[in-house]
Amino acid sequence: MPLFYLGFRPFFLAAGLFAVIVMIGWGVTYSELARLPLALPAMYWHGHEMIYGYGLAVIAGFLLTSVRNWTGLQTLQGLPLAGLAGLWLIARAAFWGGYLLVAMGADLAFSLALLLSLCVPLIRARQTTQFGLISLLLLLLITNQLFYLLITDLRPAWVPSHISLRQPLMTGLYTLIAFILVMIGRLLPAFTRMATAGKVELPDITRTSVAMTLLMTLFIFMAPAWVILPQTTGLVEIIALLLALLHGYRLWRWRHREIATRSLLWVIYAAYLFIVIGFVAFAAQLLDLPGMVATHAFAVGGAGLATLGLMARVALGHTGRDVYQPPKWVSAMIGLLLAGTIVRVFAPLLTMHLYATAMVIAQFLWVSAFGLFLLVYTPILVTARPDGKPG
Repeated sequence: MPLFYLGFRPFFLAAGLFAVIVMIGWGVTYSELARLPLALPAMYWHGHEMIYGYGLAVIAGFLLTSVRNWTGLQTLQGLPLAGLAGLWLIARAAFWGGYLLVAMGADLAFSLALLLSLCVPLIRARQTTQFGLISLLLLLLITNQLFYLLITDLRPAWVPSHISLRQPLMTGLYTLIAFILVMIGRLLPAFTRMATAGKVELPDITRTSVAMTLLMTLFIFMAPAWVILPQTTGLVEIIALLLALLHGYRLWRWRHREIATRSLLWVIYAAYLFIVIGFVAFAAQLLDLPGMVATHAFAVGGAGLATLGLMARVALGHTGRDVYQPPKWVSAMIGLLLAGTIVRVFAPLLTMHLYATAMVIAQFLWVSAFGLFLLVYTPILVTARPDGKPG
């Protein structure tokens, strides 16, 4: 089946479907139109599944495809790939149905199998430089399992009493943002050069990368405990502000008017901008800015726009289609998600009455964007390449 030729196919399709399903579920729950049979508060269900369900599906599809390119060695395909996707699906169904121990086991098996399937070709090809990304994947596995241990009342003795469900969720979100920042730093210069036929060469500012990496590592491990451990107040916000300055500087240096006419290019720049906004908003919590502004700048703006843009580009490029002339609906789906991001990020600044309405509008725009993605990309993902090549 073409669907299982290469990793991006089943996991991008699953991610698109899941993005719609989870947001509809969260929308009807938030609007009190229906009650889902959940074994935990809906807010935690929504957060967990967007990070460890949707986010991990996109990462799995992207890495299974990229590792083949990096190493020249075939990653999972056929029945093994279908089995890996099946583990992800079992975990999602079990989590939705409240079978948390089953979900925990399936998620653990999925993450371990994914790590193994990536590490083997990387080790064989001696691609040791890629293990920084693998370490982020391992951290997502650990935080996901910690979440399960807490929600199933299996808290180990070594887990401090102040650790709640918030810590693994927020650590997972910041780890996902770190993964996206790494990929933006690697891919955006090449994407921009190719999209503009070499007319635009982004300046190399790698001297700041060490500081970015160090500060982001501190942020991942310190920021989630901010509410529980007041003694970290101030230090984490300073780290966030420094990250905003460094990444804002790089984004400013990378600006160019040629970018604005290419939707699969500017969407990554827009995602990067919202990550910078997220760091600024996090620092502004010292000025009593609601924390959800930063959270959704990262989650909806950073992760949402970046993953949608990457899926749209990778699916075209790896099925032999022209990434510089995408289907006409691609700009519309990106525009819908961008509009939804603006509403969701800045809605907390409104009155409570308008905030509730803005939430529903943002949910509708998210569902519409990913609905368009499914409409355009499902035929691409489930059929063989038109040029007859493998992939």
